[in-house]
Amino acid sequence: MKYRLVDKLLPIQKKLITSRKQYAGIVSSRSTGKTWILSWMIVLELMKGHNVLVFSQTYSTLKQNLFAEIIRRFTELQAEFPDLYEELSPQYNKADMTISYKGGMCYGYAYVNYENVRGQSDISLLVLDEVAMAPADILDVAGPCLRGPGIKPCIRFCTTPRIGSIWNRRFKEHINLGDWDIFTGTYKDNIHLSPESVAMIESSVSDPVMRQQELSGEIMDTSIENCVLADVTLPTHIGGKDHKYVMGIDMARYGNDSTVIVVRDSYRIVEKVPLFHADTYKVSSTIEDMIRRYPGVRIYIDGTGGFSSGVEDYLKLGYKITSVNFGSRARDDYNLNARADMYTNLVKAIDGGFFIDDNEIKDELFATSYVITAQGKKAIVPKEQIKEILGHSPDATDALALTFYEPEGGIDFRRESQLMDMLFR
Repeated sequence: MKYRLVDKLLPIQKKLITSRKQYAGIVSSRSTGKTWILSWMIVLELMKGHNVLVFSQTYSTLKQNLFAEIIRRFTELQAEFPDLYEELSPQYNKADMTISYKGGMCYGYAYVNYENVRGQSDISLLVLDEVAMAPADILDVAGPCLRGPGIKPCIRFCTTPRIGSIWNRRFKEHINLGDWDIFTGTYKDNIHLSPESVAMIESSVSDPVMRQQELSGEIMDTSIENCVLADVTLPTHIGGKDHKYVMGIDMARYGNDSTVIVVRDSYRIVEKVPLFHADTYKVSSTIEDMIRRYPGVRIYIDGTGGFSSGVEDYLKLGYKITSVNFGSRARDDYNLNARADMYTNLVKAIDGGFFIDDNEIKDELFATSYVITAQGKKAIVPKEQIKEILGHSPDATDALALTFYEPEGGIDFRRESQLMDMLFR
């Protein structure tokens, strides 16, 4: 059986299929054959008897696009090798969204249900279709599924860049680092398009910004307007350490929210603990364990909406916990409420040298913005708006911000640096 797939590949497709890096993908304009090459990579993996984990925007797009293309690849092989028709017949279960072939299995998921993959294993290839629409932590959740005897994890993705996506910044970071293969191109590189198709593509988008994204495949600047980190440079190293511990607890509310506990000292985050679907006892016992490990820790819990009442009742007899209502009155006259106070203090700390070495919290901070109300007050945008950008609620950053509810006890790194310059210059 000989099938010269390489002869059918566009240059950008060949680059992806021959990449040897663990992370590789195509970030290009529309009509560059992204779905086509992903479908071939999945088929080839199934033929090896390996398991594949696939994500798309929704189950509907998965069924109509990528899974349909996988079945077409098998159909093309059957036409090429009619004597092997039965042998080249996969099993497609539309109810479970799986495609099996011999010993291999392809599992399909929608991004909205990405948490459901926890517990999967023996996956050799993770495929992320239109990754610009994926949750920011998709790799954290799905990555651990790529394990098992003899597994060499491989992650492949394709997408048209999207304005406002957190992934644009990631693409640029990894292009600069050189640790991911990210291949770019436009529809003009696709020699299989007819002149009529090219004319249709070029006339379909009139907005100049959308043309840059959809037709030029440009990975555009995704800085969020009024981002809380605007004009702030993130520190690149830890300035020191001490034992002035502060704990913030952001309680789960609904849906895919999680309870997140963050402990910091004056210089950096010491520990972050996410708890998924945890009951009152689990949350309370985890907090107790952390209190024992961080003597003298000050504790702040999100008391908005009463979701923390059970935990507070459990712990209040033995420990002093400050319950913070995010909507309560601000200390700073320029802020709308306590939530704006906390984020203002957090950003000041970062600007002053507080070190953050946590990609999830960085992503959440870059997706968090503020507005100025009619009364001239600064207000942090609602969680729901940030969730639309990230794909998940910014629980970890809210937990960190809680630790800055009271500004006292922090260290002014810029003032400390100025004093050192005065003494030793």
